[in-house]
Amino acid sequence: MVRDPNDLQMDERAEQSSLDFEVFTQNLIEDEARIIYVGIVDSQFKLKYSNVREGGELYADFNVIRNLLTFAPRLVIGELEKLEPALGKINAVLVRFEKRVLVFSRLDDYVVVVGFHTEVPTPFPEYVAQRIKRAALNARTKQS
Repeated sequence: MVRDPNDLQMDERAEQSSLDFEVFTQNLIEDEARIIYVGIVDSQFKLKYSNVREGGELYADFNVIRNLLTFAPRLVIGELEKLEPALGKINAVLVRFEKRVLVFSRLDDYVVVVGFHTEVPTPFPEYVAQRIKRAALNARTKQS
């Protein structure tokens, strides 16, 4: 297969360019109205940049959010990536809290954390959670 020389030039530019975090997060927020915030952590799980949608409601003090943005990616992505040799690359991990939906996704050497309102549909995880509760309800025995 012969590659287009323009593709090689694009690859070289991509390798030489660095991600402008402000532009990236703003583009993401502008592209999806349901995004509340975007956080970017580096390969050492240190917060590099975060952006909150103007008027976006935060459910915690920013220091709590900063801790979440540095701890959660290490736990969610860092540990799960150990399974990649057997299961393949992680595309994204979704965590649904009562007050927020978080999506973690690897981008180059960064982990991007995107926070949404809970109105964002997550049908399959919710379906599975309902089935788990139903199975548990049907499996519980009364203790005397």
